[in-house]
Amino acid sequence: MDDPEDFRKMLTEMGPEVISQSFRQPVLLLWMALPPAKKNIETLKASAREQFERVLSSFESDAELLELCKPPLDVEDTNDSP
Repeated sequence: MDDPEDFRKMLTEMGPEVISQSFRQPVLLLWMALPPAKKNIETLKASAREQFERVLSSFESDAELLELCKPPLDVEDTNDSP
């Protein structure tokens, strides 16, 4: 999906519930993986934050390696948001 407009259309059609569910599912898996003695909200939140930070860090490294963050030279910013 190279066209940002296609991505926006997809998100509009799916709605925010899909994005929310995409985050909830791994959090539920983290909850299930916690040992009984550590099953509490604070431990879950700490584990989820740690995992999320790892994913972001990995994505940043991959993006730098693959040069994903560099915009194409011939593309103008067409962002319509204020």
